[in-house]
Amino acid sequence: MQTFSLDAKAVSDVGLQREHNEDRAGAFPELGLFFVADGMGGMCSGDRAAGVVFDTLVELFERTHGQAQPSLPVEPDPTRCLQENRLNSAVTLSNRRVLDLVKTNRMFMGIGTTVAALSIQGSTAAIAHLGDSRVYRMRGGKLEALTSDHSLINEYKRFVPDVSPEVLAEVPKNVITRAGGMGDKVEVDTRHTDVQSGDVFLITTDGVHLLVSDEQLGGLLSESRNADECAQCVIDAALKNGGSDNASCVVVIVRQP
Repeated sequence: MQTFSLDAKAVSDVGLQREHNEDRAGAFPELGLFFVADGMGGMCSGDRAAGVVFDTLVELFERTHGQAQPSLPVEPDPTRCLQENRLNSAVTLSNRRVLDLVKTNRMFMGIGTTVAALSIQGSTAAIAHLGDSRVYRMRGGKLEALTSDHSLINEYKRFVPDVSPEVLAEVPKNVITRAGGMGDKVEVDTRHTDVQSGDVFLITTDGVHLLVSDEQLGGLLSESRNADECAQCVIDAALKNGGSDNASCVVVIVRQP
């Protein structure tokens, strides 16, 4: 099995207009695990929901690391690869734990969280997400989104494919249709793809990709020499463009060992 060296960095910033950071970002190359979570709930402690995602993903990946047939809290789907099933189990379990948190204390009513996660094992990358946090891949000078936002505007375009630009402009752009903590059952989108030396993966919360264009993100990924530099440049760009929200990203650069 082909193995690669993974240069990774997670950076999270409160931004210029918020007093509290509800984002969480994690990079664990030794586990092949990378993710962001964007908590919702404001004064209701959305950061607690994002923290649940952080703790749950790391806990499950540590417990199942290196296992060919791990015991998972969600029955594996035979149409998904192992890493997709691990991510799906971790995100689904985190949803349950967010709901349990709400049940134990009503002050947490209304909290929730997005999540976008990447697992790299050998020459395979698995992706799972809920909400509007994103995973991108830069390959051969081209930036490609590997996730599609679970948002009201995307749902509208899906059900009304011939909608006019004028009508679409009236649809709220910041309403998400899936998130951890929104209900007992959560549908986690997963996929897998190949990994090549030279690939650069970028995971972002909306505090980054709503302020920094894909063109600018692609330029930053192309120009940076290492993950530390690249991740900080992405966050700096979001701050320079207004910093209106918490901004978090993870950069993973794939290299030959």
